[in-house]
Amino acid sequence: MNIRNVVIVREADMSASELYTDMVGVSDRRLKNALAAIESVVNERAEYEANRERKIGGIITVGQSPDIRHAEALINNEAFARMVLALKIDPRSYIFPQSQENGKSDSETSNLKSYRKVRQIAETVLHGSSDLEGVARVFSVCVFHFARNGNGLLNREYCKAFLSSREFANLDTGTAQLFADVDDIRAKQMSGGAETQSGQMVRSLVALKSATDVRDGRNKNVAIDQDGKVLRALMVRLGQIRPESETVTA
Repeated sequence: MNIRNVVIVREADMSASELYTDMVGVSDRRLKNALAAIESVVNERAEYEANRERKIGGIITVGQSPDIRHAEALINNEAFARMVLALKIDPRSYIFPQSQENGKSDSETSNLKSYRKVRQIAETVLHGSSDLEGVARVFSVCVFHFARNGNGLLNREYCKAFLSSREFANLDTGTAQLFADVDDIRAKQMSGGAETQSGQMVRSLVALKSATDVRDGRNKNVAIDQDGKVLRALMVRLGQIRPESETVTA
């Protein structure tokens, strides 16, 4: 039986994360303005999506995307608003890049499903709790150690099979929640669901400036930035970076 070092992360420990301290330090005025700007842009995006042609059940129709709910969940979400401010992200370029004067750039995404994962990441960093999938938490820990161990680019094959990686097999330090996620994943022997969550986490880390796409011919790999603000904040929260945390052996 492997010895596990269970880390208890307190809010004071999160002060080691630059992103967390910046999120907490947002003034009431700036937060109010950001919330208003986010709501306005989300409403614009919702109106745009409601008038688009889309295929539903094999029939071309004009109607709202069911995935608009992921964008609408950003309205009045303080964690997301605080993270947007801390990372200096323009809500319009992130939520509705098509509406910019020069349109959407190659580095921007407009995938409606992606907003769910970013909201979850913001809530995890700020509050420690969210509906973020356990496999997504575990994957973020694995890629952090992958990068910290001196590995270069993360490829699609790693994302598909990270549950067989050395990083996953050797996880021995983390929060009780992280180990509960690991045990759940091992019990379920996940495959397709894990691949979906890992792919979404990669795209979210790229959008949040903790990873960079790197082209290799027709393939697109990803360089993980172990010093990226979002990734480091997640690692403090998940017990991988331990400033003042209490550790117990289990």
